[in-house]
Amino acid sequence: MKKLIIVRHAHAVHDGTADFKRSLTEEGLEEAVQAGKILKKNDLIPDVIISSPAARAMQTTKKIAHKLDFPGDSIVYDREFYTADEDDMLRSIQHTDDSCKVLMVVGHNPTLLHLANNITGAVESLPPGGIIVIEFPKGFSWSDVKPGSGASAFALNF
Repeated sequence: MKKLIIVRHAHAVHDGTADFKRSLTEEGLEEAVQAGKILKKNDLIPDVIISSPAARAMQTTKKIAHKLDFPGDSIVYDREFYTADEDDMLRSIQHTDDSCKVLMVVGHNPTLLHLANNITGAVESLPPGGIIVIEFPKGFSWSDVKPGSGASAFALNF
């Protein structure tokens, strides 16, 4: 069974820093650590991680990867994930190699919330540091991911 883990970056500063360079707050750093812990506790270890390269998303990704013992040099930072809309992200997911069973994407709202709703129609919110897990039916291919594809979603809370 394939799983898509959608993670919104944790709380970031709002101090006038250029948006791309905004970093996590102390609260956000702790949220990212907790996100990694809850993923590990639920045995949700990604085969592939794709992240926005914005500072706050990279920090979130690195904290989670560290908790999951995921090799940092294997994280893909995709510039498009910073400005992507849900259709762009959906296309990226559809191009994932099927040897990947668990894919994690880290990015920004409202894109991630729209992506989750586009696929499942069942996600109401995605707070900073929030995690949505989407499970696809057995035998599913990433190229088949689209609205109404029989996927189910649940949120992981910490």
